[in-house]
Amino acid sequence: KQGLETILEAADAFRHDKAVQFVIIGDGAHKKRLQVIAANLELPNTRFFPLQPYERLPDLMRFGDVHLVPQKRGVAQAVFPSKLATILASGGIAIATADPESELGQVIDHGAGIGYLVEPSNREELIGTLRVALNKVDPGGRGHNERARAYAETNLGRRSILGRLEQQIRTLEAERR
Repeated sequence: KQGLETILEAADAFRHDKAVQFVIIGDGAHKKRLQVIAANLELPNTRFFPLQPYERLPDLMRFGDVHLVPQKRGVAQAVFPSKLATILASGGIAIATADPESELGQVIDHGAGIGYLVEPSNREELIGTLRVALNKVDPGGRGHNERARAYAETNLGRRSILGRLEQQIRTLEAERR
């Protein structure tokens, strides 16, 4: 569903840029296949780490300057990546590959500067967008995407989501009467 091979294609394009490192964390079903592809490409800039405890997730999101959220074409309608909320809340820069009409595509595209939307499987667009995003990174610190952070607090926080749910329930109750 994710098309993680796209990350390895981007890593290949940045193989000679020592300042750019790609980190893939997790133990998903395709990890071994991705490791074989990375080894065959001899990618000096790609590291694999095992799945980390949930409580470490906020720290991991702050660790990266740019976060890739790949989704294959046609899949993003069924799946919304939960890690996106943590990426945005940490002030990270997100690049998502998703169909524009998917929920993921709409959040990124209409989120007023919270990230970048790239056509799925478009290697050249992903690499170009990654170059743009890397040029916007503040080398002096983290939390460089205040728009993303504000969007997460306003739209993806527990209080916000529960408040909208409560309002929807009240609306449904009023309609039932």
